[in-house]
Amino acid sequence: MNIFFALFFCLGIAHYASAKCGRGGMESFILSTNALPSPSSYKNIPGSTLVECTRTCLEDDNCHSFIFLRNSNETECRLTTNILSDSKKRQEQLLMPTLGTYYMEKICLKGACDRLFVAESLRGMELDGYNDRIISNSSRLSCLESCLNNKAFVCKSIEFDSKTGECRLSRHDRFDRKTDFRKSLSASMEYFDVTCPYEQPSERSAAEIVPLGNVEHPYSLVEYEGVTAEECGELCVRNVLFPCRSFLSGRLENQLYCGLTHINREGLVQNPGSLHLSRSLNYYEITRSVEGCDFSDIHFELVAGMSLGTDPYLISSDKNPHECLEQCKKDRRCRSVSIDYKKGSCHYHPEGISAAADTKLQPNGNFNYFEKICFPGTQCKRDWSFERIRNKELVGIEHEKVLVEANTKEECQDACLNYKSFKCLSAEFNYQLSECRLSPYNRFSSTEKSVAVSNSRFVVDYFENNCFEEPRGFCNTKLIKKFKHLLTEKITTGESIEDCRQQCYDAEEFICRSVTYDRRFKTCGLSHHTRKSAPPESIVRSDVHEFLEISTCFQVSVDCRQDIMMAYVRSNALFKGKVYAKGKPMTCSTDISNSVEFSLPISLNGPECGTVSEEEGKFANVLVIQSNDHVVTAMDKAIGIHCSYDVGNKTEEIDLNITNPGSSDKSRGKPSLPDLSLHIVDMKGEERETVALGELLRVQVRMSDEDTYGIFVRNLVAKDGSGGNNLTLIDNTGCPVEVKMMREVRTIEPQSKSLEGYLEAFTFTGSSMLELEAEVETCLEHCKPVVCQIPTGRREDDTETVFSFGRKKRESGSEEVLSSVTLSRSVAIQADDFASVKSLVPENYASPVTAPSPLDIKGGNGLFHTFSATTTNSDASFCFDPTMFALIAGGFFLVEVCGFSACLIAACRWRKNSKKMANKKRHLSIHYENSTEGS
Repeated sequence: MNIFFALFFCLGIAHYASAKCGRGGMESFILSTNALPSPSSYKNIPGSTLVECTRTCLEDDNCHSFIFLRNSNETECRLTTNILSDSKKRQEQLLMPTLGTYYMEKICLKGACDRLFVAESLRGMELDGYNDRIISNSSRLSCLESCLNNKAFVCKSIEFDSKTGECRLSRHDRFDRKTDFRKSLSASMEYFDVTCPYEQPSERSAAEIVPLGNVEHPYSLVEYEGVTAEECGELCVRNVLFPCRSFLSGRLENQLYCGLTHINREGLVQNPGSLHLSRSLNYYEITRSVEGCDFSDIHFELVAGMSLGTDPYLISSDKNPHECLEQCKKDRRCRSVSIDYKKGSCHYHPEGISAAADTKLQPNGNFNYFEKICFPGTQCKRDWSFERIRNKELVGIEHEKVLVEANTKEECQDACLNYKSFKCLSAEFNYQLSECRLSPYNRFSSTEKSVAVSNSRFVVDYFENNCFEEPRGFCNTKLIKKFKHLLTEKITTGESIEDCRQQCYDAEEFICRSVTYDRRFKTCGLSHHTRKSAPPESIVRSDVHEFLEISTCFQVSVDCRQDIMMAYVRSNALFKGKVYAKGKPMTCSTDISNSVEFSLPISLNGPECGTVSEEEGKFANVLVIQSNDHVVTAMDKAIGIHCSYDVGNKTEEIDLNITNPGSSDKSRGKPSLPDLSLHIVDMKGEERETVALGELLRVQVRMSDEDTYGIFVRNLVAKDGSGGNNLTLIDNTGCPVEVKMMREVRTIEPQSKSLEGYLEAFTFTGSSMLELEAEVETCLEHCKPVVCQIPTGRREDDTETVFSFGRKKRESGSEEVLSSVTLSRSVAIQADDFASVKSLVPENYASPVTAPSPLDIKGGNGLFHTFSATTTNSDASFCFDPTMFALIAGGFFLVEVCGFSACLIAACRWRKNSKKMANKKRHLSIHYENSTEGS
């Protein structure tokens, strides 16, 4: 009933005011809070309300302004004849700051709205940086009229300088740009909040009422009795006299009380002493829907792998995901949108979800759900600002999450976007405790499996920030053939997977972390997901697709100082390892322990860092970023850095000189046992003496007599040239240890007993020679392979069972070992040189020198490319079937049983005299002079 009275009263004021105003406009008021003018009143009305006082002043021709005073016990309306001058050089009216006081100045304006007051004045304040229109030689009232009648944009606030006559119009106000509202340097500046742009919300508007505790203030503009807190909140949302942003509710003198006001916490805090504890009243704020949000402040929140289970008001099939979101953003009816990536359709909904456990969302691997959110003042140009993962929290990284004040998830997200102490990558909001925690990390901040989002014991949602720039300078990638990802947020064209990868690096709509390439139609599907984050059902097999994901990236910048080149490195994931100048891992290095930002000072002179200067004033070096203290792999980076102390673009090239390989030395064996030899060949089967870092190789153990004997391999160890470092590739059981570097041992050909394993070439820090040493044991007929569990690379936790022709130590009843020898072979590791990239800043820059990603490795597609999908149809692949092999061997054994029995007896007699033979080594070494590190 009260709200209808307010509407009737407001219409009555408008009719009466427009009839009396002689300028063709309407009489209205400008509000000044906590302001008491010096002139005395001519009439005092005790016990009046603010609305009644406003009506009395409008009806009284002598009233040009009034003062409304209130305290906890009484109110008073004081009518005055005070008139403020409208000249450019008007003297400042003395307004004494007085708590709990409203000063209302009556004015006549063209375009004034039906509000209790048309604007609120705050002297000496300004909204910094948001001037959409500037008018010179204006007056105070004409500036207000320019805002009210502006057609180019919705004017929400103005600033008027009475000294210069400058009028500034803005589409924003102190409520949606609170961080930029500050005290002006000019004493003549006056700021106005304009109330007319705020429309009454529609019936379906979703406004959230947030309780903020037992506090009260003396600034209620309209008061009601006998209404509950819920009814008071509804009155605030539907209020038409002014934009209601908060209210008080509780009991006063045993009566239910409701008091509405136009300001929120930020406005109240600006008036010291306004808020104080209350025993009977509670303070509430209104969080309005996106209906009243400026178009530039509308963003989206993503929930991946979900769709809204209600009927959409519109379905379109002619838009890509970006266009779909833009359409929803422009449509006032649209509150959320579900995108079907399989069918390519957009489902627009007039409602969204609210609670953390809203049951309207349904899991669906073909869909992503986007909901509108309002972030005033946020400069985020992404398709969505946050990804929301319900009932989850970030685990696996030891750090202290920062607790900040927030009463809603929107406030928590806004706090993350505006946090200054560190770059907030994720936030968590506890709905039960109204608790917000910020973190400088997210799911992708580590390659460790333990870093993930896990189920929470509380009602907590995890929010991942999409509004920051990830480092994209030098990246490692993983390629998986015959798989595709359904949830691709952007579709483009590309000639190759390399084209798609570059487009992923350059994507601006979201942080792109993977691409799916369709070889038939030459299209690229870009996505923010990796296998770690994507819903399991969204990654499926496809013979015509390739799936590539970006893992660790490094962004390198150089600061050229007087005596040093300071190299700064930013990573998108926690890095643990070392960074050093090429060739100087001991004298010019620093160890990094779980950091995303680190640096290395590289001296220009002296032998410590080996900086090259082939021309006066121009210096160059190579920065190596290495994830293992001892081993250099193709996943590490070597990046050229350059400093020029005079004008020019010349870049110094660093040549890597490699000597010719040495000769081999084979040892002889007795004719009764097969000759064994270790070989390192490329994918074409050609012997290699020098190989590229990261190149895919085949390490082969060949046997001269395959009819009588079998062999197996264990304890295959990689060493550097000096013997100071080693790394086990095949362990004592015969299974691979470092799967990323070497796979299981298998037969070279289906009918062969000679063995091989695939190796991705690497080297050790400070060395350019890789020596492989393996124990090879010989047994009669054949050796039983060992069963190994190794990761597939398709998913983080996915493993496969393989058979490896290594073997556990001999047990009772197993095949008898006739001989055990140690074979070794060395190979020179050479890094391919790359031309320096064009410098954006000629004086200092970083350029790639060695080791591209596995996609760029010559002679093959890289380890992950070859082995990620085990169910390949390639004719060159061979799957060992132990059952079939046993049947063939058994049949062969029955035919040759007599001959083999005689051989076995002779071999047993001979075995005792073969110890010297068993310890003999075959050795081949290849050396070069200058070492090459990095990749």
